[in-house]
Amino acid sequence: LSAEQFAELEQDILDKGCREPLVVWNNLIVDGHHRFKICMKHGVLFDTVEYEFESRDDVIDYMIVNQLMRRNQTEKQVEYWRGKLYEQRKQRGFRGNQYTKSGSGQNDHNQKTAERIAREYGVTEQTIRRDADFAKAIDTIAKDAGEELKHQILSGELPVTKKDVVK
Repeated sequence: LSAEQFAELEQDILDKGCREPLVVWNNLIVDGHHRFKICMKHGVLFDTVEYEFESRDDVIDYMIVNQLMRRNQTEKQVEYWRGKLYEQRKQRGFRGNQYTKSGSGQNDHNQKTAERIAREYGVTEQTIRRDADFAKAIDTIAKDAGEELKHQILSGELPVTKKDVVK
């Protein structure tokens, strides 16, 4: 969240309480990190709901898809999360789950993963692959220059093109 969005959420929770339960898995917060931080800071009570996932990978997949469903995402944030989803599902496929085409080579598998995500989000396979390159570049920038720069790029505060980020 931007500082402004966080402040709005904080004020809403102070005014109305924490209306949405935090989603947890094995005592880890899966959804609701900002709400948790605000509630703890101000002593606001909150509810939790325990979700069942088969693995940590399923949790990560859920978290990424959940981010993609949020309406307040910038175009760059959506591109970033689609790229992260592609990389996450592609990695999972190497271990032989539902994303793997049996008997296919690595290139076929990557194609199938990109196809599936492209269909889910109404874009082309090429877009998904470019999103993955963008997400990797953003993560490298964050690692080298800090999370703040990552947030500035993804929020649109820092007007750079996707192509420039990857370069």
